[in-house]
Amino acid sequence: DFVTDKQTLYTSLFEEKAANCLLLREEGCDRVIGFTVFFHNFSTFLGRAGLYLEDLFILPEYRGRGYAQDAILAVEEIYGADHWCLDTILQEKGNLHLYEKMGYHQTGKTQIINDRLTLVFYEK
Repeated sequence: DFVTDKQTLYTSLFEEKAANCLLLREEGCDRVIGFTVFFHNFSTFLGRAGLYLEDLFILPEYRGRGYAQDAILAVEEIYGADHWCLDTILQEKGNLHLYEKMGYHQTGKTQIINDRLTLVFYEK
């Protein structure tokens, strides 16, 4: 369940710039069909900067058309970090396939949220 509201998200992302956000639009259309949220991080263990992919969302009616792949490629091209991290829901096999197809690999770390939801961590 969400614990925030539209105004807080808008203020945090677009006014305070607490994270980076890429809005996705279908070509020739002004409607936002998805978004990705990511932020800079630094690994003291690896001794290098990276980016954390926090959120990737595509409206259901636009899924399966390559928009998620395009979004990941665009963000990687724009920000060019050589170390990306993310977590996703283990039970969402489509997410696992997408990230693995895009070159991400599981770190071996998981986090059980409840009996229906486990997070699995990836890096690239």
